[in-house]
Amino acid sequence: MPGPAGLDARPWPYFDGTMAPAAGLLQAACTCGWRGSTGPIGWGQEPESTEKPFREEWTTHARRAATGLADRLLRELQSVLQGLAATDPRAALTAAADMERASRLLLTESADAARSSGDSWAQVGRAVGISRQAAHERFGKPPK
Repeated sequence: MPGPAGLDARPWPYFDGTMAPAAGLLQAACTCGWRGSTGPIGWGQEPESTEKPFREEWTTHARRAATGLADRLLRELQSVLQGLAATDPRAALTAAADMERASRLLLTESADAARSSGDSWAQVGRAVGISRQAAHERFGKPPK
């Protein structure tokens, strides 16, 4: 039975051969059509350790899908600034610089909040689209 947001929350016996033929691979998927990577199921391991990378991949997708509003707002803002640049380039430049500063601050605050809530550097990196090491270098040190 599907769980919240399309997450299949059936118990492991459904997949381990007890209630149906045993599954050999695991893949995160979404009702929007997104499909995550596919990997083997470690039947000798605890289910939580086998499904953890897939759950993290799903969570990253779900968070990105939830940012659809932000994407629409950014496109609208970009359109407005392009129009402003055509009529008053310096005003557009000032507005863009203000947004860049605000965005940088929000990104740093969000990374700090994610780390404070227990997210790993790998999770922070995935959310931003960079490696674990790059996330640590970017957000792990106080600004100079």
